[in-house]
Amino acid sequence: MALSNRQRVQGAQDALLEELVVYVEKGLLKAFGTDWVGRVTARFSGVPVDGVGKPVWDMQLLVKVIADFWHDAFGDKLRPDDRNHIFELRSWRNALAHDQPFTYDDTHRALDTMHRVASAMKLPVAAYLLKERDETMRIKLREQERAVTRSVTVVEGRVPEGLKAWRDVIIPHQDVREGNFMAAEFAADLAQVHKGEASSEYGDPQDFFARTYITAGLRDLLTNALNRLGKGEGDPVVELQTNFGGGKTHSMLALYHLFGKVPSRELAGLEEVHSRAGLSTAPTGVNRAVLVGTDLGIGRRMQQDGTVTNTLWGEMAYQLAGAAGYALVAEADQQRTNPGAEMLTRLLTLASPCLILIDEWVAQLRELYGRSDLNAGSYESNISFAQSLTEAAKRVPRALVVASLPQSQSEVAGQGGSAALSALQETFKRVQSTWLPANPEESFEIVRRRLFEPLQGDAHRQADAVVRAFMTHYTTHATEFPQGASEPDFAGRLSKSYPIHPSLFDALFGTWSTLERFQRTRGVLRLMALVIHRLWQSGEKSLMILPGNLPLDDVRVQAELRNYLGEAWEAIMNQEVDGPNSLPVRVEAEDKSGRLGQVAAARRVARTVFLCTAPRAKTAHAGVETRSILLGSVQPGETAGPFSDALRLISSQAVYLYVDASQYWYSTQPSLNRRAADLALQLPPEDVTTEVERRLKALVKNKGAFAGIHVTDSPADVPDDAREPGVRLVILPPSQPHVKGAQDSAAAQRAHEIVTRKAGGDRLGRNNVVLLAADRSRLDDLLSRTRQYLAWQQIHTRAEQDNLTPSDKRQAAGRMEEHSKGTDLLLGAAYAFLLVPELITGTGQPTIALQETRLNGEGDLLERTARKLVGEGQLIGTYGGLPLKLKLDALLWNGRPHLPIRQLLEYFAQYLYLDRLENAQVLLSAIQDGLTTKQPYFAYADGQNGETYLNLRFGEPATVRVDDHSLLVNIEAAMRQRLAEQQQAISVGAAAAHQVTTGVTTTAKAGHVQGGTPPTPPVPAPVLPTRAHLEGTLDGTRMVKRFEDIYAEIIQQLIEAGAGVQVEVVIRAQAPHGLATHQQRAVLENARSLGLTAELE
Repeated sequence: MALSNRQRVQGAQDALLEELVVYVEKGLLKAFGTDWVGRVTARFSGVPVDGVGKPVWDMQLLVKVIADFWHDAFGDKLRPDDRNHIFELRSWRNALAHDQPFTYDDTHRALDTMHRVASAMKLPVAAYLLKERDETMRIKLREQERAVTRSVTVVEGRVPEGLKAWRDVIIPHQDVREGNFMAAEFAADLAQVHKGEASSEYGDPQDFFARTYITAGLRDLLTNALNRLGKGEGDPVVELQTNFGGGKTHSMLALYHLFGKVPSRELAGLEEVHSRAGLSTAPTGVNRAVLVGTDLGIGRRMQQDGTVTNTLWGEMAYQLAGAAGYALVAEADQQRTNPGAEMLTRLLTLASPCLILIDEWVAQLRELYGRSDLNAGSYESNISFAQSLTEAAKRVPRALVVASLPQSQSEVAGQGGSAALSALQETFKRVQSTWLPANPEESFEIVRRRLFEPLQGDAHRQADAVVRAFMTHYTTHATEFPQGASEPDFAGRLSKSYPIHPSLFDALFGTWSTLERFQRTRGVLRLMALVIHRLWQSGEKSLMILPGNLPLDDVRVQAELRNYLGEAWEAIMNQEVDGPNSLPVRVEAEDKSGRLGQVAAARRVARTVFLCTAPRAKTAHAGVETRSILLGSVQPGETAGPFSDALRLISSQAVYLYVDASQYWYSTQPSLNRRAADLALQLPPEDVTTEVERRLKALVKNKGAFAGIHVTDSPADVPDDAREPGVRLVILPPSQPHVKGAQDSAAAQRAHEIVTRKAGGDRLGRNNVVLLAADRSRLDDLLSRTRQYLAWQQIHTRAEQDNLTPSDKRQAAGRMEEHSKGTDLLLGAAYAFLLVPELITGTGQPTIALQETRLNGEGDLLERTARKLVGEGQLIGTYGGLPLKLKLDALLWNGRPHLPIRQLLEYFAQYLYLDRLENAQVLLSAIQDGLTTKQPYFAYADGQNGETYLNLRFGEPATVRVDDHSLLVNIEAAMRQRLAEQQQAISVGAAAAHQVTTGVTTTAKAGHVQGGTPPTPPVPAPVLPTRAHLEGTLDGTRMVKRFEDIYAEIIQQLIEAGAGVQVEVVIRAQAPHGLATHQQRAVLENARSLGLTAELE
């Protein structure tokens, strides 16, 4: 019986719980010894215990224990994001406990979280959880497929008598026939294979080689490995480098299994490899080390015997030779320093024969770039290790190092990745062996083996008959097909690619592989698995699978194509390429002769044009010629006439199909858009930047919170306001963009100049300047959209002169308005970096740096800018007496009894270590606030006569003036003067009484003796503080403990005093390499659960 989603999650949780208990108890035992039970029961009162005195575990208690004892028992083995996944386990436990429904997405998410936790802890249950997770996705896809109500249009060709359709000759693999494949299954994972978690297709050596085609490059790679590890000959270092999906990891898996437990003589397809190496089988006892950067990460790893490894060399040594191997590099591993070529030579000699496979190396190195505080060591030490490893491999005859390096930017990812790739390439080029990736014809066989069962019995003869029929057709009608289609070489290509036509392979491996995300062989496998599954299920019966046969109206096929092309193609595919309501279907239906509909000619040529041109839609050479379209559409037994007619008809009606002589191509833009695109390309760059600056200047009409807004890159254009606060926003033109994290970007360099310089000298009012710059990564989109706007504006302006039709005029006006709005939106998106000057102090001379803050949200750019500055505390519109007092005490009094008000205003305008105030009134209001508190923070005086302050005010409102005399007085100096004034008043009163009275008289009303010494005035009751404000930063390493101390020693005291206590939580985090999707999800969902608001940018 099939499991429900709830049953599947419950079973997975039970399985995980069993192994998680063992893991937690081991961690507690290691941290606290046998006292761990007492620690747990003391921390969590009421925890039930079993018959042997251990806690009765459930998922909730396990999560609590891991969280509370994280630093003591678990934090050194697990990463912070692992902790987030552990917390998420509690949510799924609660969902089960409260009978909440589980969708397929919920189930997949829960199982994925459990798998991540188990993998991080290296629990055996991880493989089971992975299988359950993937099975959930398979079930979901099958349900979606059954739910699709729209029928797929079956396009069949006429099968001549005596020939069989491809489906009657060759059978797809079971997972392809039934649609049980997952896209991820086409992505080989070396780490999963090494850990025993991969499917049998990759994890079982015999299954792996049964579906692996030994290309020339792979043959040479395996032969070299046998020579090196079996005879001490051959190249010691091999670098594998191709585009994403080009077979690097697959080649490493072949090496891994070649020297595995199954003798290589029992593996299919290796006869020539053994023959070339002169060995009957691979040597036994080869020690293998598998180092996958994305799997190892940058944290510590606990081995089965308790050994902790930190670095790549520590992990390699342990895998090759266990504790003995690790001992050789232990010191270097613990100190995160390169062990050097000599020590690595000793290690490889100890482990010889040994194979070292390093995959996704760049992915790990880019995480280390610019960091020196990580367990995996510094970037520099890891690059040095690479150099030492290659040198050591040369010295040890039976050692082989094979490393994969990416070639596509999608794998490199950023400055750190680019630097790592360059450094590794420089290291390997000195010693590497050349490795050849699969050529196109070899790729045909790779795909065929993965998707189809081998031809059996009479199937070979039947396939040959189909190939001969195609060649006869191409020879007989040679003028209708491309030159070369009738040549003998093409017959060989037909045979090698059967049942997939070479024109389809050419389109996928040629045109589609130019797309960054298509991933070459992997992309072909993903797409063709979907196509073949749909064709098999629909009963399609053509001789071979041609481009014209692809079911582009199938939901899953279409989704896969949109994944590479973009959502804009969905409407084009449905309207002009395929589907029940598409233009080709209408053309076939309107053909009264019926010739087109009998062979689905319009749909087949439309599909061929789309498949051959869609990825090239934005290139200069996007088209495919008529004869190539016929090659991808027509099969033996059919004439080219109906297909040529269909091509002519749909091209005359299509909106997105372009024609130039005999060249055809699809584009996402209508034909008038093509003219706009040409105009956009011809625009001078200065015209484009001028338009962007014009739009920026249009924003300055409303200054808002700023004293001024200036669109400029010249310091001379920005006034130097040094006498009082008044912040000016400088918007840098697009010629001065900023790069995230770069202090030397064009924007950063120009910003530093504007902050420090003015016309004719140094700028004094440096605290009155903030800058806004464009994001370099988004600038191209803005400039491109601006070009489109200017192009459409030109078309619209010249509409009458160029005799545009009314329809084209309306289109031009609409598109111009659309691109104008789009330009404004991209303007707001591109201008995303606030550069705020700040003073960096340390052991040396203070320096000015620029604090980078990214804008987010939508709406008016200036409003968002001001709001962000205020939110980050970089622009203050409301200032209180307390923060002013704190700044005065810490930075400004310096033993002085007073400061001129005018000078204080100048300080806040000039000095970057002071708060940046919106204007002078903000400071004056803060002074007034500080004067009227129960315990005044300072005093105000209209001036000074000698040592006496004139009209001294504190503890009461005062009108604060800005002139050459007004002073802000230190409260201690003000209290001294006030006390002196009180004492003087008492003395004067006593003297006056003595002059009036010559003797001692009594006054009944007063009730005391007049004359003589006056009575001592009553001592005023002390004024007790009623407010408390505390600030500080918690040390990240002991944050929980520090907060506990703060609560016990401070917050509890305030509560006991009857105070109403409000604690605000402010968390600011900078992630140099960004937050991954699962980390973003954990932060946002946990924050929502804990009642916090969160914002990521």
